[in-house]
Amino acid sequence: MSNEHDGRLLAQQFRDESELGNAPIRDLIDLVDSRCGVDVAIVPAEADEHGMTVSDPQRRLRMIAVATTTRPMRQRSTIAHELGHVLADDCAPAAGNGWAERSDEEIRADAFARHLLVPITALKGRFPESRPLTEADLSYVVRIFGASPMIAAIQLYGAGLIDDRTKSSWKLLTTPALASRFGWRDEYTALQAESRTPRPPRRLTAWATEGYIEGVVSIETVARVRGLSTDEVRAEFADARIEPRPAVPPGAPLSAFSRDVDLSELDDDG
Repeated sequence: MSNEHDGRLLAQQFRDESELGNAPIRDLIDLVDSRCGVDVAIVPAEADEHGMTVSDPQRRLRMIAVATTTRPMRQRSTIAHELGHVLADDCAPAAGNGWAERSDEEIRADAFARHLLVPITALKGRFPESRPLTEADLSYVVRIFGASPMIAAIQLYGAGLIDDRTKSSWKLLTTPALASRFGWRDEYTALQAESRTPRPPRRLTAWATEGYIEGVVSIETVARVRGLSTDEVRAEFADARIEPRPAVPPGAPLSAFSRDVDLSELDDDG
C-alpha cells in the first residue's frame, strides 16, 4: 500500500465516522475539537513555521498549533495535515532532512489533508465528465471546499476531470487571483482576517476561566492565555457576570471543581 492510498483511506474513515459524507468542511477547528478532543491554537510564528502537534501523554492531552497567516487555505491544509498525524498516531518530530526527503509520515499526512478537504468522490458528483472544466470550476472548488488551487488541481486530476497539463498550470494559480477574477474577493478578505488573528485553544481558555471562577487562576493569567489585556478580560467578565466564587470554608469538599489538569501551573511565572 502506498502513502497516498493510506492517507486517502484514513481521510475517508474519518469522514465516515464524523458523518460528513462528501460535504465541504466549514469549521475545521471545531471539527477537530469536537470529534477528536484535540485543541487547536492559532499563534504568531516565523514565516517558515506552519504547524506542529504537541502532546502530554501523562494528561492525555494533545494540541495542534498552527501559524497565523494571510493565506487561509494554507492554514486549513496545515490543520488537516496535523490532524492526519494525530489520527495516524505518528506525532513524533520529523527527521531534519528538509523538503528534499519527506518521510512516509509526512507524505501520508499530505494525502490525508487533500482527501479530507476535497474528496475525489465529491468532485465526481459535482462535475460531469462530458464537458471540459475551466478556471471558473477551479475557483468554485477552492471557494466551496476551502482548499488551495494546488490541492484542488491535484484532486481534480485524481478524479479524472482534468489532464496533467491543466493540473500543472492550475497549480500555479493563487487563491487571491481566483477570488478577484470570479467575484468572491470580499469573502476571501474576511477569511484572511480570521486566519491572521491569534486564537487560543478553547479548552485551555475554558479551564483558565473556570480556574479564575474557582479562585486558583488570576485574571492576569486568563488574559495571558487569551492574548488580551487584563482590562479587556476584566471588562468582558464584568459584562458576562463572571467573577470568582466566594472562598470555600475550611474543610468543605471541593467536588465542584475537579479536572485532570492542574490549573495552578497556569499561574507559574517560572
